[in-house]
Amino acid sequence: MLNRIRLFHRHFNYKSTPTGRKKCESSLQHSLRISPGHDSVKQLEWNPALTNNNIIYYRGRVQALDELEQDERQEILFDIAPEPRLRDHKKLQTQQRQYRAKIKKTIASERKAGNIQASDFLSNILKQKERISYSQIDGFAQLSMTRPRQRRHMLEVYLNAHNQICTRPKTENAIAVQEGIFKIPHQWGVGSDVISLHEYVEFTRQFLDFHYPNHAIEVIIGHDDERDESESTGLHTHYYLSGKNHQTGEYDLRKRQIEIVNEFLAKEDSAHEPFPASGKLSHRQSKAFGHHYQRMVQEYTNEHLLKPKGFVAEFADETEKASKQYQHMVAQAKLPKSAREFNFYNRQLAQCKQRLESLKDDTALLNEQKKAIVPLLATAMQEIKNADIYLKNQQSQLEQLHAKKVDAQNEIDAMGMRYLALQHTFANKHDELNSVEDALANAEHNLKAINRESKQQLESIIESVFMLLLAKAKNNSGLVKKFTQQLTSQVNTKLPDPLEPILDAGIALTRDELAIEP
Repeated sequence: MLNRIRLFHRHFNYKSTPTGRKKCESSLQHSLRISPGHDSVKQLEWNPALTNNNIIYYRGRVQALDELEQDERQEILFDIAPEPRLRDHKKLQTQQRQYRAKIKKTIASERKAGNIQASDFLSNILKQKERISYSQIDGFAQLSMTRPRQRRHMLEVYLNAHNQICTRPKTENAIAVQEGIFKIPHQWGVGSDVISLHEYVEFTRQFLDFHYPNHAIEVIIGHDDERDESESTGLHTHYYLSGKNHQTGEYDLRKRQIEIVNEFLAKEDSAHEPFPASGKLSHRQSKAFGHHYQRMVQEYTNEHLLKPKGFVAEFADETEKASKQYQHMVAQAKLPKSAREFNFYNRQLAQCKQRLESLKDDTALLNEQKKAIVPLLATAMQEIKNADIYLKNQQSQLEQLHAKKVDAQNEIDAMGMRYLALQHTFANKHDELNSVEDALANAEHNLKAINRESKQQLESIIESVFMLLLAKAKNNSGLVKKFTQQLTSQVNTKLPDPLEPILDAGIALTRDELAIEP
């Protein structure tokens, strides 16, 4: 589905009259972004922050417009603008016509005289439409001819007239330069992300090469600076087309345009009567011609630029054309750029006014909100004061709690120190208790050992005493002696203190018998 939009295309014809040249220079000054003088009060027609976006197609090359210095742009302006009409233009035209007739007679005369080279040379001179180098005169003088001085003078006068006239239109009414504009207006929202400036310039070149192959493209300039930085729309091209046919040397651009429209009508098999090839149109014919020329431009633009991008340009319907807004736009298009309501300066001014009105509305709304907010602010301020008092009280209580916390912490620290001291004392006592318990265990162990040993010694002594008494009762002197020695040995052994009484009692029983010394 193609998006339907509007295309803006206009062309303006500049003649070689002083007024035409002045208009063309003014337009070129705008298109080439030639800054006005410091003392100029001219309104700004573009956004200086975006001029680096502009590009130019000149002499077969595309480059950034900012790459050209101001004096280079001025040279392009002088090169393109129509040359002023010569003061003695009619005199030169008469002179050229008269000497052209003389040269024709000379060609026939010299050919009759057998000077073929001179005759052919002059024939070739008359065929040339562009400027002829004056060095040709010296070359001509070297040829054989009759009355060479007169022939040389004749050629000099002709070339002087020819070279001054050939670069200028024959009449002031001829189109010297045509300016054209291709643009999609801002309101259709087609930005540079959809159709780039390079694509606009290339399309413009293609359009001109296709329809005007014999008319030189003087320059194409692409603009992307007649907008705000926040926008991406409004890209457009200005082209300047020479009115001179470089094949014929004639300024026949108007005739070529009529020829193009007639070809367009024939192609669509229109019943419309072809427009006169002479270029002389009545008012009614001029109006119809303009309509069909716009149709031709729009059809070509749709086919080669817009449709591949998803758009199609259409003309405004009758209702739209009848609107005051449309009529106003048409009237504006006829004014100089600086006088239009929709130029960059006035668009910026309108946007500023719109923003100002918006700010006024916002200010009024803010004032209403202010009235409602002031009491709320007063209440909030009072609440803030109350909260401040509360916070101060809380801060005081917090400080008191902090002091208590410090005291409690100090007390805890002191108790901790006491606890550590008691723990140290307890550890020492515990060590002493362990030592006592170890000593007691050793004592118990030793006592058990002594008891076992004492028991054994006691049993041995009792047994020896008994056996001694038994041997004595049986009067067995050998055993008496044996047990006596054994008992004596036992008596001389150190016994534990508890066994001493028992040993003394046993010894007392046998003292006399054993003769044991106390």
